[in-house]
Amino acid sequence: MLFNKNFLLFVVAAVLSTVSAIPVPSNAVADVANVTGETAKIDSRAPRRGDSHGRSNSRGRRAEVEARDPRHGGDSHSRGRREIEARAPRHGDSHSRGRRDVEARAPRHGDSHSRGRREIEARAPRHGDSHSRGRREIEARAPRHGDSHSRGRREIEARAPRHGDSHSRGRREIEARAPRHGDSHSRGRREIEARTPRHGGDSHSRGRREIEARAPRHGDSHSRGRREIEARAPRHGDSHSRGRREVEARAPRHGDSHSRGRREIEARAPRHGGDSHSRGRREIEARAPRHGDSHSRGRREIEARAPRHGDSHSRGRREIEARAPRHGDSHSRGRREIVARSPRHGGDSHSRGRREIEARAPRHGGDSHSRGRRDVVARAPRHGDSHSRGRREIEARTPRHGGDSHSRGRRDAVEARAPRHGGDSHSRHRREEIDLD
Repeated sequence: MLFNKNFLLFVVAAVLSTVSAIPVPSNAVADVANVTGETAKIDSRAPRRGDSHGRSNSRGRRAEVEARDPRHGGDSHSRGRREIEARAPRHGDSHSRGRRDVEARAPRHGDSHSRGRREIEARAPRHGDSHSRGRREIEARAPRHGDSHSRGRREIEARAPRHGDSHSRGRREIEARAPRHGDSHSRGRREIEARTPRHGGDSHSRGRREIEARAPRHGDSHSRGRREIEARAPRHGDSHSRGRREVEARAPRHGDSHSRGRREIEARAPRHGGDSHSRGRREIEARAPRHGDSHSRGRREIEARAPRHGDSHSRGRREIEARAPRHGDSHSRGRREIVARSPRHGGDSHSRGRREIEARAPRHGGDSHSRGRRDVVARAPRHGDSHSRGRREIEARTPRHGGDSHSRGRRDAVEARAPRHGGDSHSRHRREEIDLD
């Protein structure tokens, strides 16, 4: 418009100079001056976007000012582009672009005239206002990987601080709100868990350990529960998470709402382990201390609860007795203690009674595990108790000559070896035996 005005004045001046060379009546000169003044007034009062009397391309005054002015205005007559962007309504009107249109068309890094889209995103308030999108809306609408104009949602998540601020969600909130499997825009919570380091390691996000510790027992639609985490963990763990062995070792005895206790882990384990993830029940029994602790049964309790013949998971009590050393160790009773504590007749489905142990024992013991029958006879009290036959009953039931490899016959045991008068509380003396015969 300024150019048109100058051009019009130039034409008028040329006309006047031409007229000055040619004599013209004074009334004609006045008429030309009047026409020039009216034209200037009409131009200054032209409508904003132009009309049929203004510019033929219908661009209004504001559009031309935006195009020609430098970034900060540059003179005292018009606003610069920054001020135009700041004052523009959110959606624009019939005269100019709204702020949304400005943001959408801006290049990624801006230029000398206007802010780039990155700067627009960084300066936007958290929830936006009537003029522009807030940062939350910018994050929600961004594509997964971004483009030449703006960061993608992945980059937004990666750069976000741990707890967020007044402008945007922190990474924790991003993780909490993410769906389980993600979508085309962002990683799901599973992918977030899988990629995080073991201990967190930075100020942005929880480590995998913290994720495991906070997960509910069975999980939800967003993430694996602790049970699934334990089940999928390798045997020894890695740099990201505890292995299943460490999970078993740290679990409380009875478990809680989050995970199985050690008892349940022992009960469900197969007999031999059988895979690379966990100890079998045999290994659990072998490593357990004698009396247990707050986490697991001791070996004594394992022996006491085992069925007589065992099953696919653990040794039965018979096998435990057979394999136990004679005197035991810090982990379990020896066979002697097992024999001493067992009831006389066995009486339950778990173990042999002492009678059966005596009957099956070889004559001399013969190994490091148990007394032979001779030793049993020699140590038995005279009248027995609820656990075993007394020596009198043993003598009465043995054949006269012994007759087998397990015990002395009566002649050998009583008559030949007994002292003349008995002399102790264990056996009849020889005189009594002779009189009885």
